[in-house]
Amino acid sequence: MTAEKIETTIDRIAFGGSGVGRLPNGMVCFVPGVIAGEKVAVEVVTEKKKFAIAKLLEVLEPSPHRVAVETPVPGGVYMHMTYEEENRIKQAQLLDFFHRQAPTACENCDFREPLIPSQPLHYRNKVVLHYQEGRLGYFAEDNRTVEDVPFCPFADSEVAVKLAEIRSNMQSVTLQNDDKVTIRHAANGVFHWVNNAPEDIPNLLYHTPCGTLEIAPDSFYQVNDEGAAIMQNEVLSMLENLTDEPSSFLDLYCGAGFFSLAAAKAGIGKIIGADIDTNAAAAAAANLRRAGYEDKARFHGFAANLIVARLIKKSGENPILLVDPPRHGLDQDTASQICTSHVRELIYVSCGPDTLVRDLKLLVSAGFTVESNVMINMFPRTAHIESITRLRR
Repeated sequence: MTAEKIETTIDRIAFGGSGVGRLPNGMVCFVPGVIAGEKVAVEVVTEKKKFAIAKLLEVLEPSPHRVAVETPVPGGVYMHMTYEEENRIKQAQLLDFFHRQAPTACENCDFREPLIPSQPLHYRNKVVLHYQEGRLGYFAEDNRTVEDVPFCPFADSEVAVKLAEIRSNMQSVTLQNDDKVTIRHAANGVFHWVNNAPEDIPNLLYHTPCGTLEIAPDSFYQVNDEGAAIMQNEVLSMLENLTDEPSSFLDLYCGAGFFSLAAAKAGIGKIIGADIDTNAAAAAAANLRRAGYEDKARFHGFAANLIVARLIKKSGENPILLVDPPRHGLDQDTASQICTSHVRELIYVSCGPDTLVRDLKLLVSAGFTVESNVMINMFPRTAHIESITRLRR
């Protein structure tokens, strides 16, 4: 049976990158690979109770923002439009989260112009590829099937060269299904490994505006060097322009000390951090020590909810707290301890606008005011949205 070809006009782009249109029966329909305003022909592939998911068959009336996609890759949901349009859409999505889900949090918020890295492609200093039945690449939309990726347009030039080298030698390298191949580009070289980093891989060096970070091969660091510099400079500017002098800087989810370096450069006299990754916490202490701040920085390898109250107790009368949680945001226990503490200054670095606004509602109910928010497009051409929010009470 031939599938039905349906025409629809795309009204907007939802968080995640799919366009939103309506079927002839009025049902909302999500369509990947489209742009607002386009008239398209689609085929429904999944129908739920309240919405349908369709695949794009043909663009009947293209948007002026549409561009050709030279190398499609899983996750590149905005590659078919101009970089300017992508940034406009992401800012609109972020604002929509605020206004729809946390209206009281944005009553007096200064939503600043987005901070945009110059490179929409070739920016990733790290890729993790999966092996499956002779294919080396990224998971497709089903999150099970690996789509072969001969060339990754997100990878920076050094990572791309190493990927090509690995693929050319795949016949002589024994890979098993579910193996992961990691490639990382740091200031001290390009390194790769299968599954876990071997002991002969050295620590990786990354130069930032506020100093050099040394991290273990399997530890977290931002994948976009230019975006990371923009983000660190933004936090540095916030810390250099505080109304009141802070008694300390509390760095929750500190990683290897990325934001603590900014606090040190800003002249804050006491720095305390914590991360669930004990190796990262140890690296943060070493990085601050190498940068000359040995006497005023202490880091702890604990989960946030197990140590945040103790850190705040040690922080003095007027600490400034920075949180940079993973995608799922603050856990309820950590958020509650912050709410009931004496912390009045808070910087929230978020990689998930949905969990951000969820947490902001709780913080606002505890007396915080959301003063500003700025979007940083750390992951161009993908659906991810990073932002920094400034709160005070």
